[in-house]
Amino acid sequence: MKYFARIIPGSAGVPTGNILLAVALLALVFAFACAPHHHAGDDDVSADDDDDDNDDNDESPGDDDASPVDDDDDNDDDLAWSVLPRSTGAPLRGVWGSSASDVFAVGFGGAIVHYDGASWSAMGSGTTTAMLQGVWGSSASDVFAISFDGIILHYDGSSWSVMDSGTSDVSMSGVWGSAPSNVFVAGFYSSNEWGVILHYDGSSWSATSNGNTIGRLYGVWGSSSSDVFIVGGDNSGSLILHYDGFSWSTMTSPTTVVAGASVWGSSATDVFDVGDGILQYSGLSWSADRCVVCALAGLGGVWGSSASDVFAVGGWWTASGYLLATVILHYDGSSWSEMKIPTMSRPVDLYGVWGASAADVFAVGDYGTILHYGPPE
Repeated sequence: MKYFARIIPGSAGVPTGNILLAVALLALVFAFACAPHHHAGDDDVSADDDDDDNDDNDESPGDDDASPVDDDDDNDDDLAWSVLPRSTGAPLRGVWGSSASDVFAVGFGGAIVHYDGASWSAMGSGTTTAMLQGVWGSSASDVFAISFDGIILHYDGSSWSVMDSGTSDVSMSGVWGSAPSNVFVAGFYSSNEWGVILHYDGSSWSATSNGNTIGRLYGVWGSSSSDVFIVGGDNSGSLILHYDGFSWSTMTSPTTVVAGASVWGSSATDVFDVGDGILQYSGLSWSADRCVVCALAGLGGVWGSSASDVFAVGGWWTASGYLLATVILHYDGSSWSEMKIPTMSRPVDLYGVWGASAADVFAVGDYGTILHYGPPE
């Protein structure tokens, strides 16, 4: 399970598998490739690697940024990914915005950076220790940031403050809400790694009965207050929970291999669960995507502007836990393809993705890296 090995701070590599399996899978993927990989972007564009403060989760640098599969054409020849100047060296784990000129990215060491439509700048979070994992808001003045060490921060449009989460034993990974008074956090108890769901009713946080407490929970998204999905799992397989407005129930997963790291949908009948592979929900059942380019990919985030414009981000990993290259995949409504990424000085594992539109998308990851997809500047 590539994702579970890399999400937990301090973990090193994948606990199972071997390099021979990785080589075999790479050979299989190459069989489907029709041309050598090449990168878009100028050679002098890179993610700085001399500032590793607060970077508790640096991966080993790879040989280069070459991907194990061929690129497909980007979904628009006039759009491209580029590397933005860093405003922090901390690993970034989540990104969300209320508009194109109000975007937040969060990460380790309490790092929070903000984009005002022109540039990114660091914000004071009030903490230098929190391993922030996710961010979501109902508006520009109602934003929540959650951490792997049980801290919840709230932004009121002026400053960040610590909220009373009602617990100190929950490692939080995902946050989403349908309204300011209906916010969900997915996580697990640090003491036993059983899944837990926290709910905010507008005044206080409380743990809810999730119907299945075995297995870590990572991602949460919903189409409405009565249609909420939470994904996760452990080394034994994937876990998908659904909330109908009254109670949580376990959904049937088509595989025990895919471990849910993030979830997003364009509607109640079109939902994606990404991690060590990709699952898609039709409104009736989940199915495993026949995604050739997903082989060896450990995906950490998913977001889209529509059912035919979906982005998934992460890294190409060997079975022994070695990061080969950065990966960004795109779904056009029928199939997934690899996108061209800008040249970087070393592979960067990406964890979060969000956009204001199909032509204005941000992806964040290790070393304070922020990538932007849009018209060339």
